[in-house]
Amino acid sequence: MLRQGGYAIHDFAACQTYEEYKAMGESVANIYFLENAGPAAKDMEKRLDQQALYLPYAYEYGRMRRNLQKAADALGLTMPDCDAYEQAIEEKAQTLREQVGDTHIAIDYTATPRPLELAAFLLNRGFNVYAVYLDAISPDEKETFQFLQEQYPDLSLRSTMHFKRRLLPRDDSKKYGKVLAIGQMAAYFTDTKYFVNLIENSGFYGYTGLLKILDLIGQANAAENPKMRDIIQIKAWGCHG
Repeated sequence: MLRQGGYAIHDFAACQTYEEYKAMGESVANIYFLENAGPAAKDMEKRLDQQALYLPYAYEYGRMRRNLQKAADALGLTMPDCDAYEQAIEEKAQTLREQVGDTHIAIDYTATPRPLELAAFLLNRGFNVYAVYLDAISPDEKETFQFLQEQYPDLSLRSTMHFKRRLLPRDDSKKYGKVLAIGQMAAYFTDTKYFVNLIENSGFYGYTGLLKILDLIGQANAAENPKMRDIIQIKAWGCHG
């Protein structure tokens, strides 16, 4: 949408030269996905007159559309065909559901800043999400938490930092026969080699990002990662992105 509108996209993490880094100072806006980037974005809005746009990661169509509409209104852009994207996601999710079957799925907060919203997306489409590992609920996920509490009361929310977590057995993969983990921490606590190696969404954003995440879930379900124990010892090593 941004490129079609004639905008160049600068990414701090993708800068390879100092000139590319300096070019970011000419930007008309700073789009940020994580709430903790807000103070820096708002500071640059004051000092450099660069509009700060908070467009958080999302898996719920309404929120995705609102994010795109906010960007479109601020930057004079044309909205994409959201209906077509959503249809493509539903078709891919249905195919993936047939492949995954009733396999138990666990998600952790290091994989995505919106673990509850991802859980809700999958649960609403028939996936067997049974556990989410997280230590706090973001204010942005309050409504999702309440929805899950009412609609999926059996979903287990599990702390990762509480000292008792170290005393509990990590044997879900033995208990359930197979566990598909989304995130390194979920893979560790469930002791499964079927896992999506993802940290903070790995830059997968919006409709296209969700389509890619569904592809990664399918790949993780199809084959074990024999290097799981080596990978998860170094945060973000080998992540997709």
